[in-house]
Amino acid sequence: MEKLLFLRILQDLTANFPYFLQKPDCTGKLGLSPHQKITAAIRQLAYAIPLDATDDYCRCGK
Repeated sequence: MEKLLFLRILQDLTANFPYFLQKPDCTGKLGLSPHQKITAAIRQLAYAIPLDATDDYCRCGK
């Protein structure tokens, strides 16, 4: 994917959906970045794979 397209998607999603913003958890540690969340979502849609398969790639797992 072209970088400018990805950044446009990132900007639009973070402006319209609070889920994609980086927020601290109950211990104050920051959660996943918007880049990680959107990369995981795009990989799931593009390759029709479950979230578990993107955990290692996007560092989403515990």
